[in-house]
Amino acid sequence: MRALRMLGGKPTIDPLAELPPLAPGEALVRIRRASLTSVEALAGLSAADGRTLGHEAVGVVERIEHNGRPDWKQLENARVAIHPVVSCAACALCRAGLAWHCAARRVIGLSTPQGALADRLVVPARNLIPIPNTLDDDKACLAVTVGAAIQLTHAVRVEGKTFVTVLGDGPIGLLAAQILARKNASVRLLGRHPDRFSLCERWGIKHRHESEAGRRADQTIVLDCTGSPAGLGLAARLVRPRGTVVVKGPPTGFTRDGVWPADLMTLIDREVAILPCSSTNLREGLDAIASHAVDLDPFLGRRLRLEQAPDALALLRQRAILRAIVDFERPNAA
Repeated sequence: MRALRMLGGKPTIDPLAELPPLAPGEALVRIRRASLTSVEALAGLSAADGRTLGHEAVGVVERIEHNGRPDWKQLENARVAIHPVVSCAACALCRAGLAWHCAARRVIGLSTPQGALADRLVVPARNLIPIPNTLDDDKACLAVTVGAAIQLTHAVRVEGKTFVTVLGDGPIGLLAAQILARKNASVRLLGRHPDRFSLCERWGIKHRHESEAGRRADQTIVLDCTGSPAGLGLAARLVRPRGTVVVKGPPTGFTRDGVWPADLMTLIDREVAILPCSSTNLREGLDAIASHAVDLDPFLGRRLRLEQAPDALALLRQRAILRAIVDFERPNAA
């Protein structure tokens, strides 16, 4: 089968990639669509040689070792979305519904040898959620990202808040701002890419370049969707005393030689609540898309064949595109 793998330090299409055998409780999924994101673009730079990239995908279940479970047997031939986090399903955290925090947690395509950017993927059956018939593959492929944005907005209550700022104009920041703006018209987005501000205009969201925003420490809530220490530093200069900063995912390069950054000390001194949020809810993402709670059309303009994926990763690293969808049902390039 074909797979987009890291070979010799660069993303390469391997036409002879192999799959592991199915174990009890696992399913073989034929991939129909997979999403290329900045996560793949950046993770590919440091991925172990031989790893297949890709953590967001939808497909059809071809075979399942259901181990006698009727609920899993019903997944055979179903069109499904794939949750990217694989947990042990047996520890106390998993049994308590906190599989995201399982000590044995792995993320498909990021910390596992097998990724979703391949013709087929072996994945635990518990990671599969059927896709509603009313939802097309392209939009369903974005459910992981939508679910992450929704989880971020669940962290705070914005109704009635005077000043709410979203930092970052990547897909999650744009989606979070879109969702929050439906609850509070005072939401604004600060970003670095003026070409993406047209999306804010499309959704009626206030926006400006982050360099133009005042630093008066008057924002009640700041959502940092930048994934960088610089974003947290800007949040520290924007949020008011006893306000709230929600941080999406762990910022890279957070500490240096074990010393806390001065920006974090500022947040502590101002008694700011810091709420980390790194999880996603795939089912909520699917439900939000199916109910038209989010506008995804701006994220769906670029569809390509697997053979074009390495070039698309380069564009993602340059922030030249927001997202690309790999269509595994398109004919191979001649």
